Amino acid sequence: LNSNTKTNKYNYKNSDKYLIDKYDYITKDVKVGIGKHQITFGDLGFLVIEGPNTIKVKTPKQLHVSIIEAYLK
Repeated sequence: LNSNTKTNKYNYKNSDKYLIDKYDYITKDVKVGIGKHQITFGDLGFLVIEGPNTIKVKTPKQLHVSIIEAYLK
């Protein structure tokens, strides 16, 4: 990291206070199979995770979340 990069650190217990009030949120458990998978959040970004694993994702109801096998190594 350099001086132009800002790192945000959040306490998981307080994470709900950073959400915007005008949206209704849903929580999904996403199961990841063996190997690397890519979780895409709308067209905004993606996360690569290695499984087997289960993660909890909290998103606005309208946001599309998909999971595919990762193309990255």
